[in-house]
Amino acid sequence: MRRALLPDQKSYVGSFGERVIGYGHFVSDDGRDMLGTSFFMQLDGRAAADAFVAGEPMHKAGVYERVDIHR
Repeated sequence: MRRALLPDQKSYVGSFGERVIGYGHFVSDDGRDMLGTSFFMQLDGRAAADAFVAGEPMHKAGVYERVDIHR
């Protein structure tokens, strides 16, 4: 399921253009399981960060157990 969503995630993140500093996935030691995703974004405050997360494909699919937002 997670890997199937990767193209959607890439497209979604790409739609934020220069606001994306970078993002990547945490994987298990054997590389088989995706454990999480980290996004580094330049957004205009907490409301924009919440909106980003709300529209993120893996979040919408219920993949993430939790979401942490740090300034």
